[in-house]
Amino acid sequence: MRGSSAAWLRELRGLAPALLVVVLLLCLLLPLATVIVDLLLSLSLAAAVLVLVASLHVRRAEDFPGFPSLVLLLTLFRLVLNVSTTRLILTQADAGRVIDAFAALVVRGDLIVGAVMFAVITAIQYLVIARGAERVAEVTARFVLDGMPGQQAAIDADLRAGAIGPREAQERRAALVERSDFFGRMDGVMRWVKGEAIVGLLITATNLIGGLAVGSGRGGRSLGESLELYGKLAIGDGLLTQIPALLIALAAALLVARVDADRRAAATSPRWFEPKLLLIPALLLGLLAAVPGMPMLAFAGTATGLLAAALLLAGRRPRPV
Repeated sequence: MRGSSAAWLRELRGLAPALLVVVLLLCLLLPLATVIVDLLLSLSLAAAVLVLVASLHVRRAEDFPGFPSLVLLLTLFRLVLNVSTTRLILTQADAGRVIDAFAALVVRGDLIVGAVMFAVITAIQYLVIARGAERVAEVTARFVLDGMPGQQAAIDADLRAGAIGPREAQERRAALVERSDFFGRMDGVMRWVKGEAIVGLLITATNLIGGLAVGSGRGGRSLGESLELYGKLAIGDGLLTQIPALLIALAAALLVARVDADRRAAATSPRWFEPKLLLIPALLLGLLAAVPGMPMLAFAGTATGLLAAALLLAGRRPRPV
């Protein structure tokens, strides 16, 4: 029974990318209920926090080899979620309780304050973190690539001198190629992260301008009422897009700017993911659920799921003999 369940889990893990693509296509094409959008928004925030914590957890950037692919998937997830929230804003003038709560928390009855806060967060992400990390990733990738011939020659010299064995030389060459490949991919990922900030601005402007046209044209509202309603929704949706994107950009910046640790510590370097790391986003969502005005169901439900996943994964880890 245990063997069949393990085989089923391995097959399901292999199908996970295809299932994720199908889910994203469904979210892109079909209108989602506001309850589902609330859960997906809370999951997006939790995933961004988890990635940031994981980037702080590892000692070397190469210990997080799946980071570039993970960033691309999370970015695609947020963009698809943006399409769903934009559809709800323009068709129903309601994008769920999470967006309303964040908008009310930041705007507090003053659209100018909310717009300024959104502009500040976007400027920090784009001008400071994303552009700076892009430059660091570009320079690091160039230096790593330029230094590969010298490092390979040093490995060959150590092998000929008998300082290392053939197996260790092979491991060092593999680590060198892995490091070069990682920073090469990070160079491209940082351009993706920077582009997401621009797309977030365009989507927020689309929500505002489209909402004004729909509200004052077909909705029968005055221009002032439409501006108040759709301005609040656009700011709330923009914040729930830019805050996770800011956390992801910060995690990427921390990885590319990290100075190499001692190579001898590579064997004892922690894996990028540990079940205990799920406790941090679960705690954050639990605290948000306790804030008055926040949607307790979405945040508490996601936090409970993260806690259950942490306990399940911790129980499945092999114990030392």
